[in-house]
Amino acid sequence: MKLVAIATLVLAPMFLFLQSAAAQSCAGKPLRDVGGVKNSWALDNGGVAAFAKMNIDLDGYGRAYSPKNYDGGALLHLCNAGKVYLPDGSSYQGSENNTTCTGRFMQDFKRIGDAGWKDPSVGAISWYGILGSRSSLCCRRTARGFTSRHPHW
Repeated sequence: MKLVAIATLVLAPMFLFLQSAAAQSCAGKPLRDVGGVKNSWALDNGGVAAFAKMNIDLDGYGRAYSPKNYDGGALLHLCNAGKVYLPDGSSYQGSENNTTCTGRFMQDFKRIGDAGWKDPSVGAISWYGILGSRSSLCCRRTARGFTSRHPHW
């Protein structure tokens, strides 16, 4: 729901601009694959109009992640924020796929957290986009950038 609210705040001014721009002449000629953008036009007034994807990186935003994910007010699923190191020497990205994200990662997250985050016999998570200053050695690999308690947890 918050993502919808943020998207509305970001996109609303753009739509208002487009609505007022629509009242002006937008005559022009279609362009083909300009800068990798398939839908673009050279406008008669010298401007260029185009449609393109937009990506927003929320890592580092204080409410980007929560241990309760979306139910906790997060905008991104926690699995996007870490790499798990297991005692057998294997590791995996939490966002490897949807099944890993909502299943395996969340199970390991709970297990590693319940063990205090620094027990190499359980595993460790190296976090991205979550401020942390601690590290843990697990299977000859150092997991960095975690904190035993995230400020919003």
